[in-house]
Parts: sequence; structure tokens; C-alpha cells
Amino acid sequence: MKNIFFKTGIFLVIFASCNGKHKIISIPDMKFIVWDMLNAGQLGKMGVPRDSSALKLKKSTALYEQVFSIHHVTKEQFYESYQFYEEHPSQFRILFDSVDAYGNRQSASATKIPIP
Repeated sequence: MKNIFFKTGIFLVIFASCNGKHKIISIPDMKFIVWDMLNAGQLGKMGVPRDSSALKLKKSTALYEQVFSIHHVTKEQFYESYQFYEEHPSQFRILFDSVDAYGNRQSASATKIPIP
């Protein structure tokens, strides 16, 4: 009887994974994408007049598309994965703790550049 439940469970997992949705981006890969998206958002705000929201949005959108291209993911894959992590708080926390630690390492390494 246990064997039947096990086989049914395996079948359901395989069937659910073949429903046409994109594969969820792993936390190690997602960490770099989220970091680049955060930086792209900040970069998109720079050099744009305060009253030009449409220009900020256009510039940020173009930068986000570049991030997707660099990491070889689609916009849909990213947002589907991001939504998955939002729906799983423990995984979401791991992701953002990882992004935070990566950012701290990046900041620390930037301050260690020797001046000739």
C-alpha cells in the first residue's frame, strides 16, 4: 500500500513539474540576478530630473532587460521565481540574506582597492 502512495506521489510531482511553467531559478543564481536588479534600479534613478517619472521608468526598464539578458533568463522566469520565493517565506529570507551577504562582500572588496 505504501508503494502505491509513493508511486502516486512521484507521478504527481512529475506531472506538476510538466505543466508548462518555467523552472524556478535557484537561490544561488537568483541572488546575483536580484543584486543586479537592485543596482539597475538605483542606476536608473541617477541622472534623471526629479519630475521625469516616465524617463526613470523607461531607463530602469531598459536596465532590467539588460540584467535578464546577462543572466540568460526571461522576465517571466524571473518574476515567476520571485513570486515563488515570496510565497515561501523561509526560502525568501534565505534568498535575501544571501543577497545581503553578497552585497556586504562586494562593498568590503570595493574598499580594499589599493591606491597607486
